[in-house]
Amino acid sequence: MANIRRNVRLYFRLQLLQARAIFEYRADFWLNIVGMALRQVAVFVFIVALFTKVPNVQGWTQPEIILLYALAVIPRGIVQLFFNGVWWLSGYIHSGRFDQLLVRPFPILLQVMALDFSIEGLANVMLGMLGLIYASRGLGLHWGIGQWVFLIFTLMVSTVIMASIDLATHCALFWNPASGGRIPYIAEYLVEFAKYPITLYDQLIRTVITWILPFAFVSYFPALILLGKVDANVWIAYFSPVVGLLAVFLAALLWRRGLVQYQSAGN
Repeated sequence: MANIRRNVRLYFRLQLLQARAIFEYRADFWLNIVGMALRQVAVFVFIVALFTKVPNVQGWTQPEIILLYALAVIPRGIVQLFFNGVWWLSGYIHSGRFDQLLVRPFPILLQVMALDFSIEGLANVMLGMLGLIYASRGLGLHWGIGQWVFLIFTLMVSTVIMASIDLATHCALFWNPASGGRIPYIAEYLVEFAKYPITLYDQLIRTVITWILPFAFVSYFPALILLGKVDANVWIAYFSPVVGLLAVFLAALLWRRGLVQYQSAGN
């Protein structure tokens, strides 16, 4: 237990150093925040503009779509803040610098996670929170303690699912450093599908984002419960914790197998 506390403390110290390095250049920091926020605001504006022409999309109103957007963006932002280091894994493997992490007396995975503190994550969390406020006011929601607990729990599980998918897809680099780096970008693209009802997509896409890369458990299924929508698949939402545990297990398995498979690119 003492060793776990030590590792967690060191991890957050490394993240603090990353954050301090970013905040050192305040003008650059705020320019990045504004630029990344504008990119997400464009999605928000698109949704608002869409519903000026149509009252709903397959039974989903504008505030309900905004809620889906918020449920997808907030956990993504948390992952980008605290677990974004896996996106540096490709460069470390190709350059041979990954060997440095192997010889340090600190868990390799925590070292990798602490390689980056993404400002984009802060922008996403802020916009997601604004989206939640906008949606709750637009829907006139008056949630009890049960709904708020479910929302917080959903965001926690969603963060675990997204972080696990990031790690699992990056593990392909251990087997194929040349082309394995493309897989995480495919998964990153599929996150966008979580911002809208999965009923808008064909069966193939629904299957992929539900059972292969389970982004539907991040936003769509939890939203069915939070909004009290009648849907034949609403019961699936209660399996989100199980999906989260399976995602962690698979990511951990691939990580351990990948470390065994790893061959140094250094001299």
